[in-house]
Formats: sequence, C-alpha cells, structure tokens
Amino acid sequence: MTPQRLKVQRSNLDPKKLLQKPAREADAEYSLQPPVILENENGEPLVFALPFPEKTDWYLEEVLTKIKYESSTRSNGLKTTSRIFGYRPRNEFRKFWAADVTSLAKDFPKEHSRIFQLAEKISKFYALTAPEDYKNQLHQLEQVHDDWRIPGTPFTSGIINQNNPLGYHFDSGNFQGVKSAMIVHSKQTLGGNLVFPEFNLQLSTPNNTVFIFDGQAILHGVTPILKQTPNAYRYSTVFYSLEQLKRSLPKAEEFKRARSREWEKLA
Repeated sequence: MTPQRLKVQRSNLDPKKLLQKPAREADAEYSLQPPVILENENGEPLVFALPFPEKTDWYLEEVLTKIKYESSTRSNGLKTTSRIFGYRPRNEFRKFWAADVTSLAKDFPKEHSRIFQLAEKISKFYALTAPEDYKNQLHQLEQVHDDWRIPGTPFTSGIINQNNPLGYHFDSGNFQGVKSAMIVHSKQTLGGNLVFPEFNLQLSTPNNTVFIFDGQAILHGVTPILKQTPNAYRYSTVFYSLEQLKRSLPKAEEFKRARSREWEKLA
C-alpha cells in the first residue's frame, strides 16, 4: 500500500505546558492510520509510519515474552514497565565507572542477541526508507567506537516498553538531528496512539509497524493502552543513538580507566 504523504505545520502550542502531562486522544483533532509519511512545508519527511515488510513473530515469542521487565514511576505519576538494551555510557555520578553493556545483556544474553538481530533488520528498512537521514546518522556514529555500536546499525542502544502510556516528552541524550526507530507489537488492545500535539494529530500503532522520527525535535506521547483480553499486549522497541558514547574509550581502555578511578577513590 502506498503511504499517504501529509504536510504538517507546527502550531503555536507551547510544548513546555504539556511536558510530562498524560497524552490523550482528545489532544489531537486528526487521527491517521499508517502507512503515512508526515512532511514539513518544504516536503522534507519528519515522521515515517510504515508496515514492516517482514514478519517478526519470532521476536515476540523469543524476546518480548521471555525477558523480565522493570517497573518505575515517572515524575508525572505514570507507572512504566520497560527494559533498556545495548550500551550505556559511563556515569560516575551513578557509579557507572565505565561504559558497558546494559544489564539485559548479562541477564538475558540470548534474547539480547536477538534484539541486535532485529536492530540490523530495522536498520536496513531505515536505510531504504530515509536514505539521507540514515547516511547522516551513520556519519554521526563514526564518533563512537565500534565497541559501543550495535553491529550493522547506526544505533547504540534502545528500550523496550511493555504496555506503557507515555506522557508528553522530548527524547534526550541522542545525537542531535538524527532519528530513532520504533517497532510496535500489539494484540487485542485499544489506544496506545502516538500523539504529536504540535501537529494536532495522532497516529494509530498497528502491530508490526515501524515509526521513524527525531524524538528530540518533536514532542510526542502515547495514549492509555486498554487491554481487551487478559492476554492482550502492546510492546514498543525503540532503537536510538546515545551521544555520550562518543566520549567512551575502546572497551579494554574503558575498563582500565575505571579500575584506576576505583583505586583513586580508595587511596
């Protein structure tokens, strides 16, 4: 199916007034069903919402339903359930003395490897869908050592959300001017729409649909997810590129540096 192409304009809405507030379907006058591409006034694509051309039932069965998720409460009071994957930069404030893989890679190594396989497939789709954006992102990622890049992709890291409504937010920590890619797996749910309040529209998020956009530049949120049966679900797997990892040394040097810092703390 040929995607609908729609030009959008930002409204005069002050995004600061919506930050962290729950996303609601009533916040957007227009609702769209993928496949669709949102463009700015100059015809430059901003958001891609397209069906993924491959079946990914294997990913649902071998990854999404196997790993253990972690719950937390955000500043707006929304409880979220998720798990990060890929690589994280050092953060000495939190006593992460070295860049490293996330805990998911250690707790669920087989599943983590399968996430990387999906990342490579999503990346190929990204390259075909938005070749200039993809090329730009690859160029940006040249600043990151191979030890901290998901092989065959322009991504370093990501997150899996399990049945998460998300308040309005801008993504943070990514390279500037690059896009993230998200694939949704859902069954027997209502809601979970991706809302762009500045464009006064929302997109439904059907199963096996990929969304590609710059979440640092576009305010977005996810509406409440209503499970229609006990076995209903909505997972979103998001792939992104963390800018802080460009400061990370090769893995061996990073760990050597961390040991030196630990000795300094004990001295």
